[in-house]
Amino acid sequence: MRKYELSSDGTPDLIVKLDASHVEAFVIANRSAMGLSEELNTVHESLGLLKSSGNFQAGRYDNMAAIIKNPVSVEDFGAELRLPREIVLVKAFRNQCAGHLPAAMLNTMAALGSTALTLVFHKGGPVFVIHPQEKDGLYRLASIRFEGARDVAEERSCVSMNQASRIAYHDMWELIAEKQGGPEPPPTPEEEPHTKDLIDNPTASTPPAAPRSANPFGGDTGGDQDEAEDDATEHRSAFGVKKQADPEHDENDIDAFVMDDIDGMQF
Repeated sequence: MRKYELSSDGTPDLIVKLDASHVEAFVIANRSAMGLSEELNTVHESLGLLKSSGNFQAGRYDNMAAIIKNPVSVEDFGAELRLPREIVLVKAFRNQCAGHLPAAMLNTMAALGSTALTLVFHKGGPVFVIHPQEKDGLYRLASIRFEGARDVAEERSCVSMNQASRIAYHDMWELIAEKQGGPEPPPTPEEEPHTKDLIDNPTASTPPAAPRSANPFGGDTGGDQDEAEDDATEHRSAFGVKKQADPEHDENDIDAFVMDDIDGMQF
């Protein structure tokens, strides 16, 4: 089993911010991954998309080993499937691997200075697994947060994917912590995590404040009422209302602005 550097309480300590223009591709890929898990009876496994030194590869992701089992090229992924619904789901996933998904991954790798990254669709949500630079280094989990919605429909997709990513992160954290002998998550975490922000927003004039990483499993965040208020604040921010700077955001936070030109990228 490869070792992970885990947050202390199961809430994300690393959040990758992506522009909302990517969100629909993640929604489709996430839905396809969930459908394939049901069709293939692999609900306890994850679907991974890997980018390393070569081309993008896809396959079933082993959370403990931090690898994709028998990875194949995106074009060959699911080639053995024969049932009509399976073929439709695989085709939908492949289509997203030819545009926004790889663009978002390449932007994230550039911001991190990383040479390898895996996008994991785990139990209904996307999570990034960041590979270590050193051979004996530690892997890291990162939740994903979409920002900058341009209309109401896109904002709804952002809210849905942001919540799904937090839940998937927490589930993967618990699974890995149990096997790795990490700490047990407290039932009511009292502090928000210190986050490092990775942003692929070339038009931002100033670094945005670090996001609030709400605990999707309860705690002292105030339950559904506070979560609804948080979502409302997100909605107002997306349509031009200035957000108050976060006093927790300090000089150690990473703000990386990466150009996001999908049409000009070569995959």
